[in-house]
Amino acid sequence: MNTLKIKKILGMTSIVSLALSCIMLFILKVESSLYIMYYPCDLIGYGLRKLSLSSTIGNIIALFIYTLTCLI
Repeated sequence: MNTLKIKKILGMTSIVSLALSCIMLFILKVESSLYIMYYPCDLIGYGLRKLSLSSTIGNIIALFIYTLTCLI
């Protein structure tokens, strides 16, 4: 890789990081970067909990989805 290509990649990465941090701070009102990291897991857990508590079939489906996500 030549240095010009590396500089372009680093520049694009910094612009994307700046945009994502502005979105996180101003739009989502999130001040902790850890929240962004565990938010998808929180959504999955909330969805599986609602599905599990809905019925017996929902509980079986939630267990199956949980097993699949653990295998990933």
